[in-house]
Amino acid sequence: NTHTHTQTFTRKSPIQSIRSFACNDSTYPVSFPIPKTDSRLLSSGEAKYTLDYDLPTNGLHGALIIATSAAVIFRSIDAEAALRISGIVDVITAEDIPARNSILPYKPDCEEKDEMLFLKPGDLVPCIGACLGLVVGRSRKNVQDVARSIRVKYEACEDSTRGIFSLEDAMRAKSVFTSLEPKIRGDVETGLLKSPMRLNGKVLTGGQKHFYLENQNTIAYLEEGGRLTIRSATQSITTTQSVISSVLGIPSHKIDVIMKRTGGAFGGKITRSFHCAAAAAVAACKTKCSIHVSIPQDIDLIMTGGREPLIVEYDVGFEETGRLRALSLVLHMDSGCTIDESESDLGVALMHSDHSYFISDFRAEGVLYKTNLPSNTSCRAPGSVQVCHAVDTILF
Repeated sequence: NTHTHTQTFTRKSPIQSIRSFACNDSTYPVSFPIPKTDSRLLSSGEAKYTLDYDLPTNGLHGALIIATSAAVIFRSIDAEAALRISGIVDVITAEDIPARNSILPYKPDCEEKDEMLFLKPGDLVPCIGACLGLVVGRSRKNVQDVARSIRVKYEACEDSTRGIFSLEDAMRAKSVFTSLEPKIRGDVETGLLKSPMRLNGKVLTGGQKHFYLENQNTIAYLEEGGRLTIRSATQSITTTQSVISSVLGIPSHKIDVIMKRTGGAFGGKITRSFHCAAAAAVAACKTKCSIHVSIPQDIDLIMTGGREPLIVEYDVGFEETGRLRALSLVLHMDSGCTIDESESDLGVALMHSDHSYFISDFRAEGVLYKTNLPSNTSCRAPGSVQVCHAVDTILF
């Protein structure tokens, strides 16, 4: 039986809206306007996100200190001046990390693939937004203000190293992380030579910010017996546990990670939430207090990176009618200052590089570049969005 289901929405004002759905009982639940299970909680404000949970009475707040320059040497933080400010309890740095200074849960096969929790004095600053430390205090606003204004000393590199701040610069400098196995079908060189018409060029796609509603934030509750409960806005609960275990040097079974809601993520909280979570855990262990680390929107946008920019170089062969004969692609992807998720995102881009078309003679290569920009990462349909846009641009 087919019938119409009507929903009426009435406000206190004279405005009223109606939505009608043609429903068929034989296809239930398809075609039925079934509300999302927690939609009333979300729309009423009853739903709780990480930012909504309270700290214990002796709980403290934390704010990350980030680098404001890139491709320079980090020398020092003026922690003494910060500690003289009323309400500031501590400034956490790399010296306070009990075990591994890394937000990767495993040992990478080469040092340049690693990503430190906090830079150490003497380290090269890989990007603006790199983490230098954590200000801890009794007020969220206070610690965030101090973290923004704290004095940081940098020094120019002796070898006059120039930063790489665009994908084009990285391509010219051959600043390459890795290249992936090409995707091949048929014989693209022969297909191009036999094509009556031929065209080559570039398609550029920019990056994209995740812009989730709830910023990166974590609460680390210090429990009895040296246990920690971590309440984090993350897409990676198990990996968050592994990262904190590695940083603190304690077994994973002593760390409980809770994630009720991410507050939006779109890929931006797969790995980019680890800085926040690990910093909160280190601070909780040092101060012996529960810690809430939350990152303001503008700092979050600087630190988190986003969808990887892509430059696609193409050589396409086709008939006078427009029928595609052969296509050769080289995908150049900007990973930022670390590899993070970008190697797998480039792999996805290669997998989707022929889009939904069958191209008898086809080849796609992928190259991942290193720049002095915040580490890019997965963003909603990673890799595939950029390359499908490029292929459609080439064809149409």
